Amino acid sequence: MKKIQELFDRLRTETGSDFVGIAVTDGSHRQGRWIGASGSQNDRYRHMVLKPGRGLAGTALLTARSVTGRAGSGPRAAGSAECPLMLAEGLSSAAAVPIRHLGRMLGVLYVGMRQEHEYTSGSLTVLEARAETIGGQLRDGGFAGEPHRNHS
Repeated sequence: MKKIQELFDRLRTETGSDFVGIAVTDGSHRQGRWIGASGSQNDRYRHMVLKPGRGLAGTALLTARSVTGRAGSGPRAAGSAECPLMLAEGLSSAAAVPIRHLGRMLGVLYVGMRQEHEYTSGSLTVLEARAETIGGQLRDGGFAGEPHRNHS
């Protein structure tokens, strides 16, 4: 448990984000569950089911591509108004990056900020590299059996 929480905390610091969470898919990839987070203001994320196409994380899961979103209006806000995690955590900006290993979709790395912020292509590249590393750990069972908990 300590290992995974340290990862969340380190990712939050490295990205300068207010929130970092990881969701893993079930075997069918029809839904996923959050295995943990850092910077959460409440425990609502624990009860959320990740569904392909729903919110930013679900879009990343469905398309296997990194996506960003902002609360409010405008073209980049598309989807974020219906993003349950952004609403529950009071996030103004977020990015969701697919976690894969050897071509297999394993989950989503989600980062967000409670103030307006743009996740650039450079920051997405860093997140994608981190997601690749996490994918290897997930595939090797590095986080298996470690219960999730909130740590602010």
